[in-house]
Amino acid sequence: MTQQLTSKSAVQCGHAPLELDRPEITRTVTTRSTVTRVCEVFTDLNLRVPSTLSTPEVFEAVEGVLDLCKLTGDATAKVKQWSFMAAGQKGWLECKGTLKNGSPYTITLMADEPITADDVEKGLSRVIPRTELAKLADNSQLVVVFKTSVDACCEEGPVVVFPELTLMVKLHLIEIEERFEAQTLSTFPAKGVVDTPTMTITFEHGEETAGIVQFHKDLSLASGNHYGMALGMHELPSPQIHRFVFKHALVYLKYAWTSKQLLGAVTYFDEDNNLLQRLVYPADDFVGIWLEYIPPLGKTVSSMVVEVRDWSFFDNFTMRYYG
Repeated sequence: MTQQLTSKSAVQCGHAPLELDRPEITRTVTTRSTVTRVCEVFTDLNLRVPSTLSTPEVFEAVEGVLDLCKLTGDATAKVKQWSFMAAGQKGWLECKGTLKNGSPYTITLMADEPITADDVEKGLSRVIPRTELAKLADNSQLVVVFKTSVDACCEEGPVVVFPELTLMVKLHLIEIEERFEAQTLSTFPAKGVVDTPTMTITFEHGEETAGIVQFHKDLSLASGNHYGMALGMHELPSPQIHRFVFKHALVYLKYAWTSKQLLGAVTYFDEDNNLLQRLVYPADDFVGIWLEYIPPLGKTVSSMVVEVRDWSFFDNFTMRYYG
């Protein structure tokens, strides 16, 4: 089947018409009202494109579910060859989903990108990075959308939208710990930093020192190394301020705070640094307390700020995140 042109007057440029598909599965798309070129003049130019196009595929999805628990690497989106496919055509391939905080999010795989000869030979495929998929909410929809442009006898034609693929994304709940055992013992004044595989801690403001030390022997609350604050001081005139920035967006957090004898506070923030909650803890927790925090539904914890006036220690972190 050849492209269908209608014209009130036309002088054609001699290019062979583009084979699109069989007549019974085509539809007419008007590309423009008037086109004028040196070699041709068309009025009411029309073009037939297939009404049946293949839906994109994601190889790693099973029965409509893309389960990151069963995915060790990246995923792949593929669009099978179509009858009017040609190298140089422009393509757009996107995966539209929802972040953990409920915001819409688009993973762009192609953006006005030319289709290659390899795409024509093997079918168009692009990698969906696992790191991008891990940003999405658990049990949320992922819609794969592909579009391509069609040339109409030397002119750029319409954009053809293929059927969408809708998947459900399931994430893997991962649990990690931080006990500071791999950190070197050291103390420092304000602006000092401790960087671990799970978090970065900055002593932002205050008198005296902080750092990685050994003090407690009760391993149920503290391991060999701990992060110590207001070291050697039983009461500061103003609090030390410590910021903990986590390297994953957490849905659960538990840790031990030991030797605290004065009022203290912890403030939690989401990944956009919006306030989640500020919790104040009274005095006289010398032996130690376990603290747990679960953010509101749809939110994650990305950082927390600690205010402390007397020497005390943080240790034995347990953190959970979807990845």
